[in-house]
Amino acid sequence: MKHLRRSILWLLALTMVLASLGCGGTQSSQSESERFAAYLDELYLEELSGTDLLSLQFTLSHPEELGITISGAPLGELSREDYEAAAKESAEEVKKLKSFDRSQLTPTEQVDYDALLWQLEINAENGEYALLMECCSPMQGVQANLPNMLVEFPIRDEGDIKDYLLVLEDVDDYFKQVIAFEKEKSAAGYFMSEGNAQGVIDSCKEFTRNKEDHFMILAFNDRIDGFDWLTAEQKAAYKESNRQSVLNTVIPAYEELMECFTELKSTGKNPGGLCGFEGGKEYYQNIVKEKTGSEKTPEEIITLLEDEMDAIMERMLLLALGHSSEVLNMYDAAPDVTDPEEILVALEERMKKNYPEIGKVQYRLNYVHPTMEDSTNPAFYFVPPLDAAEENNIYLNRKYTEDDPRYLFSTLAHEGYPGHLYQMNYFFASDAHPIRKGILNQLGYVEGWATYVENDSYYLMGLDDVTAELLQLDNRFSWALQCRLDIGINYEGWDVDDVEEALAAYLGDNAEEMAQTMMDVCSADPGIYLSYYVGYLEFMELKEYAMEQLGDGFDLVTFHKAILDVGAAPFKNVREAVKQYVAAAK
Repeated sequence: MKHLRRSILWLLALTMVLASLGCGGTQSSQSESERFAAYLDELYLEELSGTDLLSLQFTLSHPEELGITISGAPLGELSREDYEAAAKESAEEVKKLKSFDRSQLTPTEQVDYDALLWQLEINAENGEYALLMECCSPMQGVQANLPNMLVEFPIRDEGDIKDYLLVLEDVDDYFKQVIAFEKEKSAAGYFMSEGNAQGVIDSCKEFTRNKEDHFMILAFNDRIDGFDWLTAEQKAAYKESNRQSVLNTVIPAYEELMECFTELKSTGKNPGGLCGFEGGKEYYQNIVKEKTGSEKTPEEIITLLEDEMDAIMERMLLLALGHSSEVLNMYDAAPDVTDPEEILVALEERMKKNYPEIGKVQYRLNYVHPTMEDSTNPAFYFVPPLDAAEENNIYLNRKYTEDDPRYLFSTLAHEGYPGHLYQMNYFFASDAHPIRKGILNQLGYVEGWATYVENDSYYLMGLDDVTAELLQLDNRFSWALQCRLDIGINYEGWDVDDVEEALAAYLGDNAEEMAQTMMDVCSADPGIYLSYYVGYLEFMELKEYAMEQLGDGFDLVTFHKAILDVGAAPFKNVREAVKQYVAAAK
């Protein structure tokens, strides 16, 4: 079943510890709480059994221990019919879920219930927008994300190597499905703009260059050489198998996808945002809800963002009047720690005054393979599989972080302490059901938290308070402006002139050269920025509420504990947890 976990395109490695999956007695002898727990256990196993091999490899290290095997294609299926079928399954699951009496569940189960209902209802509604879904966006499409997932495919034993090779051999068939879907979108008038299609072509072209020294060959060889449990003969054989699959299956699949987009490039009928398509405005409303976890409408978010930008500009002007030296030198400021490993150690120690302690967490700091630096994000965090808590991995791309220690510091705060690494491992220890820890997508909470602590990290760099505040305000303004443009382009129908006008109000002469870039980015990946900054604003709204209610009785550690205890969830649940904290603290 696919009503929760979709194809590899949407794989998010939000995977945590595996809770025990027990079976209760008959329905008549069970309490409502026990019935609900049994239902979640069944749904959880159903979802994992129905996922693809690549996704499962990132979710569980030993799925066989739960009796889970994959019988379908290693990369799953992708088509309009699959999207629509998944939506129907979600609608049926909503009916099952609503048969439970929520009031009879434990507080944690109520959050599990709400998070599941939130995701299922969005998925059910999205069925009518199947042709608006984009599997090949330049930044988040399958062609952009698949290489990273393949290079970082978890290999723990020889069986995993064989599974990896199976996945490689399925890339051609999977891309043929992608091509068929894109051609169907084109025929129906839903193909992407010419500029965004060119972005896909460019990414495929980049992937297919340097064939004999391809990064998927070099990176795999490096990994294989590090496995001392393989003989020299086995290493040579697996290296050759990988080489043949990359050269004869994977690269030709990318070349075929590139040919498809070259053919379809001029068939797009909408040069603007999502609302330029029939049903696009309504679909974007669902995207906003899914990506933010917020009940706020796009109109309410617009007001929030514009108020935020005005307040930031006013504060920066005030600081500039009294601290001209700090303003002039703010971009030259550097943290007192610049080595990546030492930054994480410093962050872990310095955060203790404001955040609950969770004990020692195992993690590895890795670097993106040099051959992948041009096509990989500045940094990312892989959450461990549900049954392998120790496999926390942070990846840095030296191309973006090596020459900017301030950016490196805030990035490691976002990905490490007190960001994803910390928050996920805190969630790790909770009694939330594994379906919420490992399958449901609560990006507003997860990325909102990471952005919240990223902004806090400027005060942990060893800088003076004025410089720290200036840098934080600058970062916040950038996020807020990008979110405002996203909604303007995809919900209000802004064209490139509207974008330039909006940018000119803040950036002056740089507006013209940035307008088309922002138009392309926001139309290609609608809502891409919202998880981060709308989530951040939700947390800040709750913080301001708690401070106003408690005055001198407000305690930052306790406030953060209230947020973290509820775990990744829609913000209505986080809000309720904060209200309970405030009531108890009065």
